[in-house]
Amino acid sequence: MEQWDVEDLSMHSDLPNSTSFSSFSEETKPTWMKSRFAEDIEAPSFWTQLFAAVHREATERRRTWKEVLIEICVPLMCVACTSFLWCYFGDEYGPEESYVNYTYPLPNTGIIPHSSFFCYNDSIINSDGSQNFIPGLLPCSQAPFIADCSGEEDQIPVKGLCTDIKKEPVLSFAGYAMAFLNEIPKLDDIFLLHWAASKQKMSLEYGEAYRDAGIFLVTRLSSLAVTGSLFIGPAANVPPFLVKYFQSASIYFDLVYAGTFDNITELQENMARGDVFAVININAMTADKFDVEIRMDEKSIPPPGTIINIEYSGGVNGQAGEIYIVSGFLTLQTMLYDFYLKEVKRIPFNKSHFTPYVISMGSIAYSAPKLIRLSGMLVAFAIVLSLMYPVTLLARRRVVEKELRIREIMEIMGLRKCTMDLSWFLLAVATMLLISVLSVAIMRPYIRRTEYFVYFLIFLVHSLTMIPFAGFVSTFFNNARFASMMVPLIYFAASSLPLGIQMAGAVTKAVFCVIPQTSFFFSLIILFQHELAGGLGLSDARAALDKPNLALVLVITMGDFFLYLLLMIYLEAVMPREYGTPKHPLFFILEPCRRFWCHAHEWDEGGPDGRSPDGTYEEMDESVDYAVEIKGLRREYKRGRRTFVAVDNLYWNMPNYCVSVLLGPNGAGKSTTINMITGMTRPDAGDCRVFGRSVRKELSVVRQNISLCPQHNVLWSQLTCREHLEFFGRIKGLKGLRLKDAVMRMLHEVDLYDKMDCNAHTLSGGQKRKLSLAAAFVGGSRLVLLDEPTAGMDAVARRHMWGLLRRMSFMHAILLTTHFMDEADILGDHVAIMSRGVLKCSGSSLFLKSRLAAAYTLQISLAPDANYTAIKHLIASYIPETYSIFSGATELRCRIPAGNTTNLVPLLKCLESPSQYVGIRNYALSAMTLEDVFLHVVAESEANSSLEDLPVDVIWNCALLSRSGESIGMQFRALLKKRILCAVRDWWALGFQIICPAACVLLAMVLDSIHYNQPVSVELTPSVYPFDTMSDAVGCSAYFTASTYALPGSAHQVHITDRNMLNSMNLSWYHVDNYLRHPLAHLSSFSCADPNYVAMLGTNPIMIFYNTSAPHEVATALSTLYSLILQSVVGTGAILRTSMSYLSSAKLVDVNNAFQTVFKGFVVVIPFTILPSNCVSWVVHERECGARHLQYLSGLRFFVYWGVNFLFDMAAYLLTFVLIIIIFLVFGQKPFVGPDAIGPTTLLLLTYGFTGTSMAYVLYLFFKSHTKAQSTVMVICFAVGFFPLVVVNIFNLIDRTQALSEGLRWPFRLMPTYAVGEGIINLITLDQHRSRNPTLNVWSMSTVGWACIFMACEFPVFMLIILVVDHPRFRLKMRKLSYHPEKTRVRYFDKDSDVEDEQIHVHRQLYRRENWQDDVTLFHLRKMYSNGKLAVKDITFGLVRGEVFAFLGTNGAGKTTALSILCQESVPTSGRAYICGHDVVEDGEKARACIGYCPQFDACLDLLTVEEHLRLYASIRGILRQHHTQVVEALMRLCGVEEYRETRAHQLSGGNRRKLSLALALIGGPQVVLLDEPTAGMDPIARRGVWKSIQKIAEKCSVLLTTHHLDEVEALADCVAIMVDGDLRCIGNKTHLKNKFGTGAEMSLRIRDKSCRQKVERLVETFFPDAVLNEYNNQRFVYSLPKRIPLYAVFEVLQRNEDQVGITDYGVSQTSIEQVFMRISEAAKAGL
Repeated sequence: MEQWDVEDLSMHSDLPNSTSFSSFSEETKPTWMKSRFAEDIEAPSFWTQLFAAVHREATERRRTWKEVLIEICVPLMCVACTSFLWCYFGDEYGPEESYVNYTYPLPNTGIIPHSSFFCYNDSIINSDGSQNFIPGLLPCSQAPFIADCSGEEDQIPVKGLCTDIKKEPVLSFAGYAMAFLNEIPKLDDIFLLHWAASKQKMSLEYGEAYRDAGIFLVTRLSSLAVTGSLFIGPAANVPPFLVKYFQSASIYFDLVYAGTFDNITELQENMARGDVFAVININAMTADKFDVEIRMDEKSIPPPGTIINIEYSGGVNGQAGEIYIVSGFLTLQTMLYDFYLKEVKRIPFNKSHFTPYVISMGSIAYSAPKLIRLSGMLVAFAIVLSLMYPVTLLARRRVVEKELRIREIMEIMGLRKCTMDLSWFLLAVATMLLISVLSVAIMRPYIRRTEYFVYFLIFLVHSLTMIPFAGFVSTFFNNARFASMMVPLIYFAASSLPLGIQMAGAVTKAVFCVIPQTSFFFSLIILFQHELAGGLGLSDARAALDKPNLALVLVITMGDFFLYLLLMIYLEAVMPREYGTPKHPLFFILEPCRRFWCHAHEWDEGGPDGRSPDGTYEEMDESVDYAVEIKGLRREYKRGRRTFVAVDNLYWNMPNYCVSVLLGPNGAGKSTTINMITGMTRPDAGDCRVFGRSVRKELSVVRQNISLCPQHNVLWSQLTCREHLEFFGRIKGLKGLRLKDAVMRMLHEVDLYDKMDCNAHTLSGGQKRKLSLAAAFVGGSRLVLLDEPTAGMDAVARRHMWGLLRRMSFMHAILLTTHFMDEADILGDHVAIMSRGVLKCSGSSLFLKSRLAAAYTLQISLAPDANYTAIKHLIASYIPETYSIFSGATELRCRIPAGNTTNLVPLLKCLESPSQYVGIRNYALSAMTLEDVFLHVVAESEANSSLEDLPVDVIWNCALLSRSGESIGMQFRALLKKRILCAVRDWWALGFQIICPAACVLLAMVLDSIHYNQPVSVELTPSVYPFDTMSDAVGCSAYFTASTYALPGSAHQVHITDRNMLNSMNLSWYHVDNYLRHPLAHLSSFSCADPNYVAMLGTNPIMIFYNTSAPHEVATALSTLYSLILQSVVGTGAILRTSMSYLSSAKLVDVNNAFQTVFKGFVVVIPFTILPSNCVSWVVHERECGARHLQYLSGLRFFVYWGVNFLFDMAAYLLTFVLIIIIFLVFGQKPFVGPDAIGPTTLLLLTYGFTGTSMAYVLYLFFKSHTKAQSTVMVICFAVGFFPLVVVNIFNLIDRTQALSEGLRWPFRLMPTYAVGEGIINLITLDQHRSRNPTLNVWSMSTVGWACIFMACEFPVFMLIILVVDHPRFRLKMRKLSYHPEKTRVRYFDKDSDVEDEQIHVHRQLYRRENWQDDVTLFHLRKMYSNGKLAVKDITFGLVRGEVFAFLGTNGAGKTTALSILCQESVPTSGRAYICGHDVVEDGEKARACIGYCPQFDACLDLLTVEEHLRLYASIRGILRQHHTQVVEALMRLCGVEEYRETRAHQLSGGNRRKLSLALALIGGPQVVLLDEPTAGMDPIARRGVWKSIQKIAEKCSVLLTTHHLDEVEALADCVAIMVDGDLRCIGNKTHLKNKFGTGAEMSLRIRDKSCRQKVERLVETFFPDAVLNEYNNQRFVYSLPKRIPLYAVFEVLQRNEDQVGITDYGVSQTSIEQVFMRISEAAKAGL
């Protein structure tokens, strides 16, 4: 290999090629090497970092546009559904109209008595023998009409009451009791009409759909159907002649009069005996005072709580003030007033002689959307829920960043926390702003009278407030999966809360508006109400009738924004988390005080020095400038009840502008130390200073000078390499050309220049490490922390990175952790070794090596049949003091003490002599290396098993179950135990799966059980309004002349204006013309002695015009009229105080509140719509982590897997079901758990459990990420379950859409989440539906029947789909569509002769069946991915039975792809692969039985312990149960995980997880073991332990091994194959490859300083003139020597001249596999 000159290969004039490096003095450094801090570059500004963060997030969102599109479209689709419904329902129109009619008298004007349409059945004979008789009516035999006598009369006091079948007087009376002129009915007419309505049950035949949905709770017909007794009292207050007055006015009065009462108790006792029509409660009726309360049934009068109908659009309401007419309330009210004026006050005849009529004011033309009039609350609820998915994604993104340590790493890299939050916020604002704009635009067609700005403001304010709310919720989670589960439930609970407080007062609502979903809901309700009433403008924001008003709600919501923002910031700072340092709960007080009182230079001293007392530590020069000073850092963790000390009082300093290396075995505390230096982990004691700044007290300042390359890559999959580096450069302050130059330079340095525009997820593992390394350096931080930066890189790439690190050390302080000892030796200026949290030694590499007694290390590579005893005796015969420091199956390491080297040269001669062959392949001799130091130091505290004791026979000789049934049973029990253990330990997920759905139902029940003290009475005076009102009068001067009217002490009054008009017609049109011009609320008017009406009616009429938007105004206006007449006689102090109230306030809670019932049903439905997401998460997770495939390879039966999952999920569902039933029972929910309902409820919910679970399994096929699967399935099921249910129920409200509603039910029932929702809604509203169809029952098809049938039919369909589509045979058939085994082979290059020979050998075995000895055979194997990438290019080789085959290659060469074909993860494009003679494609089942597989990425289940993993796979393999314990014990001992038997997989270090994966691969004693980088991430001690294991198992099976540790190949491999870019470049045994590709011996030298360089060069030129310098790195020379030079001769020269030349250490070895690999890789890179 030629020598690389640093200065020759530069992209720029000052940019070196990073293949090698040289030392530079400060004066000779290239300009690019000089620290950017010396260049006086300004620190990054806030705006620079903000731009970088926003640009990064925006780029990532742009690349994941599908997710962003769904995020935006989900709420828009919900809003669009409302627009669709509006389009279908249309608007409700009304013309401009006056209801004054002089043409002909209408039925209710009294011209024709109502009694003329009634008769009595005279054919009825009473019990006393008399003929039936009803006074005042004709017998039906004499009636001039056909009588209808049908109906039940048990609720009325007369018998045989009949009506005109044509006139239908009840419906006629109710129909005309709307806007038209109505004489206040006579009491007898009221009685007759009520009795007839009750008899014919007419209240059940009108508005059923509306009442089912809770639109109108009281209707005119429901009011007419009320019958019963009439009470008057208390007796002491009843005027003497009042009862007689009623008797004289009504011939039926005595039939209903129940007498008087003395007190309320007596009244209640009497009322309990039967139905009550009304109670007249006289508080006072004297000459001085009139105070009367009329109580009626709650179905007879409008709700007292509604004073003004804010939703009034125009026209006639019909179900408000008109109810007073038909209920008889106005009749009783008028009779009481007439009695008082005539009999008590005895006012003049001309004042009291009139007939009151009521008529609606004229109305202007109007249009209003039916949708929000009928279902405004439901629409509001749906719109609030529409933001659930965006809020969930917002929270999930923050949790993902926290879980993957992205946020903490960004802070370490210098990005301000506020910048990260602001960038997240700005992107969220952009999303929410777009959603708001589009939502408002979509709603504009039916929200057209409201000012656009107003409802855009409503959407914007609330959507923006959802952003900090999402951030606030995210602070409680550290796991993205769990956040994806819980955030929607939290949002749903917050959205449901308004349903429980909709009847609450303004103060209560305002308080709950602190929850943004509640305030959003109430804002939408206000918007809809005003839209119906004519529109909402800014001037209406403080409308007095809104409780609370919009202005208050928006102000509270804006306050919510800042409240949740502060809570988010605070909780993120103080909440404990897996990574990062939480602050003290009072940090906002303590930190300012500390800054004020404490000095920054003070230390938080640690405990006593934790360094090992027997350790070796080099004293540093006092003049050394330290970058990092560690004083007593200590960190403890809890493992169950045991305290584990990760770092034990560490004291250590790192010099500036040096590479400091921290070494140690897995779990030694290296990563914990780095985490404490960076502030990611808070130390329990001690402190650390970085450039003089305390990590504890000045962390933000420290982080401005730090960059980190963490152990696990923290990259954004959708960003390119260039975008990564640009981002990190920007946050460090680089910009413009300087940024571009730095990025391009780093891309070149890490050899990613050709990958600069590739997304991170397309990079190989080694390339990702390069990118992480480049990101750490691109910004020029003073301290760079590198945690195993070259892990996963091949040898070529690793050496490439060494050059970069050495050059970077000239301008940075670098802390490096690594498991490659040569890397530490070459790069480290200062080395420290830890073990079990304790610092064992520190100093320069030379210092540490010089302190050990040994002088040389002799490393001998052995053949499998080597004679250990003979070799040891041979060495001891020359150097008796030699002792072994490591021995393995194919390696022996001996340490030769200083002073005993006299016979070393003769020993080497002997080892090279063929006559002395005792199994020695080759050897190497070196002065003490850092690896020897590591092994010496760490071996004292790390236990090692002896090779002889490894229990291999137990593993391969264990008996397997012979009968299939027993094997199935064992697998079934093992998998069920696995699910139970994982569920119990993941109690958050278990709680979500079982408890949360029940909690949602509990929430619905609690909300339903909340009852507020609603008004049960209303005073029928103008003081009831919270503002002044106005009335007009025409021709009423003869009755009253007052211009105002008010109750004494009232702040509000009625302003009365005499309009001086001709008649009522003019007044009515005046109302229309001035509808929007009145300065005050115009609620009533009076027209007296209208000549037209006088002529038509023949009475002395007073027309009371009432505003139909005020439900109580008709009664209030009547009270006002009589009060004004009374005042005109006796003075202004006279008031007729009248109030209306319900019969009993206790009965108010029993009102059939259908609206609340329906909403309760919807809330109960929602948790059932999200249940399937629980089932899909686990199965996707097992596939995602590779556990399922590993179980499948181990022999897991397909049907057992799905059977266990189904059984477990159904068991969890049954627990949920039981909890829900218990909740229903506790809350007395008879619609679900009543005697008749418990059966259909159980059937419905259990059927849904089966179908919903199987549907989830089908959905699993479409996902690769379990977190996305859970959140997406949750949204899908909610969307297809809840919203169609809403649509169908809304369509069912209107007659013309009921057919469509019924039609939509059929396709929607195909969705199980809809079917179960329909059943739940039908059960909860069954009583209301029975009003239309009395034959309905709980088992009816339209109740739960069809839902159960559909789901029962879907269950086998879904199960069939999953069992067919997911079956390995079906998947194999699909994959084989692109598999062409005999496809024409392509020759990609001139293959090596050995590769050609191997092809011939394999061909003979396959086609001639000659000497089949290969356990693994690949023949012309080729794999091309769908994106066109050719991963494997026509490779052919065989693995001989019992051989350890090393399958090597550079990163991305195709090794893992080839292994994935062998273990059936993928199918080749062409060619064939065989395991033990079985084709992996055509005969996969038999091939799988021979395989043990250790994948590159651990396929462990995080929540199972080591022992549980092994027992699980032992059961899957079918090992006899009585052998499980000894097999498991043997595997744990073999793989070195005995100590961790009770440790869960997620708590294991990376190295120990690899050991567990190796153990899993060996279960059942497979014939072929495939090991994909089994020692990745292991320290040298652990790696050698695994070598022992592999060497031992090689006696029992064939091993195919991939690795980047080439010393591993030297120690283990019998045969080696090397791939580059998918091509097989060479194959053969190690000796053959070394002889073929090696250049001879290799000599490595390290000199004392740079001044010795020329001496070394002269020495080599003198004694080894043909030597070639391959590498010069950090004062280290690597020479290739000709093959003719023996190693002992080289050693002899070096030993004799080391002192004179200044050689500090050296090594001599024969050609290594690493040299072969490097040469082949370089040749391939050069295109040779």
